[in-house]
Amino acid sequence: MSLEPGEPIGGRLAGSIRRVQTETGHDLPVSDSPRSDSIVTADVGSDVPRSSPADRRRVGPFLADRQAFVIESTDTELLATIDDCLCDLRHPDGSAETDPIVLLIERNGPSWLTHPWALYRDGEPCETTVTGDYIVPYVLWEVTRLVLESAVAPTIPIHAAALARNGKAVVLCGPSHAGKSTLAAWLTHRGWGVLTDEVGLLDISEPTTTTVRPFWRPVGVRRGGPIDAVVDVPGDEAEVLVPATRLGGLGEPAPLVALVCPAYADGADGELTPLSPAEALTNVAEQLPSLARDGSTVFHALAEIVTRVPSFALSVDDLDSAAATLADLVDGLDTGGLDTGGLDADGLETGGLDTDGPEQEATA
Repeated sequence: MSLEPGEPIGGRLAGSIRRVQTETGHDLPVSDSPRSDSIVTADVGSDVPRSSPADRRRVGPFLADRQAFVIESTDTELLATIDDCLCDLRHPDGSAETDPIVLLIERNGPSWLTHPWALYRDGEPCETTVTGDYIVPYVLWEVTRLVLESAVAPTIPIHAAALARNGKAVVLCGPSHAGKSTLAAWLTHRGWGVLTDEVGLLDISEPTTTTVRPFWRPVGVRRGGPIDAVVDVPGDEAEVLVPATRLGGLGEPAPLVALVCPAYADGADGELTPLSPAEALTNVAEQLPSLARDGSTVFHALAEIVTRVPSFALSVDDLDSAAATLADLVDGLDTGGLDTGGLDADGLETGGLDTDGPEQEATA
């Protein structure tokens, strides 16, 4: 599968996120890697790092949720670009308590190669044929994979954007191209605290509260879109990665008060439609990268969340109208004893969902 010109970075990463199977190891399937069907690459030695450790430079440590990592390369200009891109993930005290994971970027051959870059994780190859314009997004994918691998119970990773407002969190959930990142970036620009634009982390360690933890990865901004007008990033790429702090502020962990599924609708002014727990469960379950791995454990936890936290569909066209609707929604919800609009656990049954389905499927 090749990356076509103009294909959104976020969409390609999201596709890989949904297919990750962390128990199988670190190698990314060839069909999901950013390589073309017709490439010129080095034919020897690409699976083994060639550079001398003494010649490498390092940036970091960074934190991918709770996993520390550093990035090494002999290309100092590339390292500076990545260090700036990941600035919101820098370890707060500049050190790691445990040995960090090392992501090594190497050029495997002369400059005329079409896919000269390779990426290694603790010495093991992740991908050895990466183009120059995709190496930074590929590093971001590997960083995202660190989060997915470390997100085990009581944490549920979800393919979603998430933001905080006045100490309360809302999750924007939906498939790729639904407008999650654009809406999240606009809300950040309008004063919300960004928690993530790609992978939300739902902490279910407390029995009555779901806390959304941050993953402050850079935001994918498409050229010509509404967010492009509020950031100043040089270059002519179809999409650029922008640190969230260039758009606004970072959000701190906050209790989840609403699940929202945005979708573009021509002429919409931010209409909210309540979803039953059954509808919410169906929508959100499709965005769980850990569902295949953890099966019924995650499914039942999610079923409990959607009976307690109100869920809505949001029609989006004008971003300011959508932002005003979400502000009114979040400001009207309490972090304890949420009013779910009369929906309760019976909604799961009346919606025709069998909550034992994934368990049966996983053990079949």
